[in-house]
Amino acid sequence: MKKALTLLLALTLALPLAPAHGAEVYAPVPDWAEASYDHLKQSDIYPLSSGNITRGEFLDLLVSALAAAMPTDQLDAVTPKPAGYFSDNYENPYWADVMNKAAACGITEGWVDELDGKRYGNFLADLTRQEAAKMICTTLDFFTGQGYEIAMDANPAVYTDAGAIPDWAAPFTGRVAAYGIMRGDEFLNFNPTLQLDWPSTAVMVSRVLALMETGVAQARPGLTLQDSQIDWAQALRVPDYSVSKPLTGYAKGYYAIDNGDGTLSALVIPAPATLYKDGDFVTEDPSKFFVERYDATGKAVETKRLPMELPLFGGFLAGEDGNFYLAFGQENPDEKDDLETWRVVGYDKDWNRLAAASVSGGESCTTIPFRSAVARMALSPDGKELTLYAARQRYTSADDGKRHQSNITIVIAPEDMEVTSVSQEFPANHVSHSFGQFVRYDGGKTVTVDHGDAYPRSFVLQAGNRQTDLLELAGPVGQNVTNAIGSGFEVTEDGYLFLGCSAPQKNFDRELEAAWNVFYTYTDKDLNKTTLTWLTAGEEQHVDTARLVKLSGDRLLAMWGKDGNVHYQLLNGKGAKLGQEGILRSAAMPTTQPLVLEDGTVCWIGVAKPQGYADKTRAAIYTLKAEL
Repeated sequence: MKKALTLLLALTLALPLAPAHGAEVYAPVPDWAEASYDHLKQSDIYPLSSGNITRGEFLDLLVSALAAAMPTDQLDAVTPKPAGYFSDNYENPYWADVMNKAAACGITEGWVDELDGKRYGNFLADLTRQEAAKMICTTLDFFTGQGYEIAMDANPAVYTDAGAIPDWAAPFTGRVAAYGIMRGDEFLNFNPTLQLDWPSTAVMVSRVLALMETGVAQARPGLTLQDSQIDWAQALRVPDYSVSKPLTGYAKGYYAIDNGDGTLSALVIPAPATLYKDGDFVTEDPSKFFVERYDATGKAVETKRLPMELPLFGGFLAGEDGNFYLAFGQENPDEKDDLETWRVVGYDKDWNRLAAASVSGGESCTTIPFRSAVARMALSPDGKELTLYAARQRYTSADDGKRHQSNITIVIAPEDMEVTSVSQEFPANHVSHSFGQFVRYDGGKTVTVDHGDAYPRSFVLQAGNRQTDLLELAGPVGQNVTNAIGSGFEVTEDGYLFLGCSAPQKNFDRELEAAWNVFYTYTDKDLNKTTLTWLTAGEEQHVDTARLVKLSGDRLLAMWGKDGNVHYQLLNGKGAKLGQEGILRSAAMPTTQPLVLEDGTVCWIGVAKPQGYADKTRAAIYTLKAEL
């Protein structure tokens, strides 16, 4: 999602209210400025191609650069100056708001007329180089005041006309030289009163943006992974939020693994490759998956390539018995009863294959395993039972001739990987359709949550022969769009906590464009009462990525991603908030379940999305110590 302010500023640039530039604004961008224009374009900043620039237009570019580089919430926290702060502000409210924002950030202060006592910004006046130097420095002062650092240029410019620079401007011209933002002409003259044009200011703003992008990148928490053999851009994949359910095989991605010695490994399942063969596009499933180990500095020290046992990957569990369990599957379009459609494979701590459990299409009534859902596994406390809770597309129904999707439970004895039970076509805990499955053990029994769109149309919690709706979902029965997604489920000493992201679920038609927020529910162990609490309450931005982490039997951590930051809230075992909401700024959310180390530190591998030149795809190990 693009930052709202950046988009707003891009729109304002398309509607200039400054003095007309004539046909010259459509001239080609000069060769020497093309790279700067390309850089700004990546952040939705579109300077004009020629003509002189005004003070207001330059301020607009600088505020746009701030919006592109900084986390949105930091800039949004600055309250713009009130309407009428400048007596000569633009009539257009968009431009007026930007100028008031610039004033609030300290980028411009204008001047107060001694006769009428009014403040003027001179936004339509021509921009000189000395004025631009001051505005650049005040922009960077605001930026560094938010906790970021700016690097100095190794070879700063030295101006031969320093004597012509006014005393008030000299400190600013010296700083922009030290930052490498403004340089002199061919004779090394600064030319303080020379009027600036659009291409020259585009180059300057591009340099300002690059410095800020670097400052934000360096301020990010996390230990960057080095020498990795993994294509982390391909490993970063998200669900299909258009229908509020994950795609088939969404479990393909990456998982963090605790090595038990203070270091981590990553399990990475590559995405299918789309190739062009014989005049057509062909999708090929990956033949191998990766396990990569990192040392304490984040350097990759070992990369293993292991065979995909079946084309579809459905889930991963690091068992408390020290072994790893991976769930694979393959499609069964011809409904062959003897075709293997499910396989759960056990590996030891060194990733040596131990044994596998297999289930056929006939046993499970399956044509497509893991269909439209996120599957999960759980190991019983005594280590004698492993449960795979997933979804499938079933065999063709004799009633209507269709293939329906629903949940399925496969129970395995880990000691020898023998299958002990498989759900029938309509098991006792049947949910149709189920777009997400959660399973945990509460003592010796399994407790599950499903994301259903039909029977029932809710997030439904089931324990033994009892069930209860956690959040009913608006809309007609069987409508795939639910405007919600499940994020986490944990068993506590007192009850059951479930975390998700959802629209308000009041009116289906109105909520197709409504913002999602984070909610959690607490249910007592008898399933008699459920309490729902909203953790966020925004109306403009979707919050659609969250995680629930169990720290102990009575302490949990809710995490959610917003504005490029990770927000978190401690909860007790009954769902009461502990302390205040915290923020880990500029951190990437975990796309799978985070780890909890022995000292209580929450740890995960996160991948930052590309943004600008200084923020390429970046995989890092993040840690969070949630203290009261």
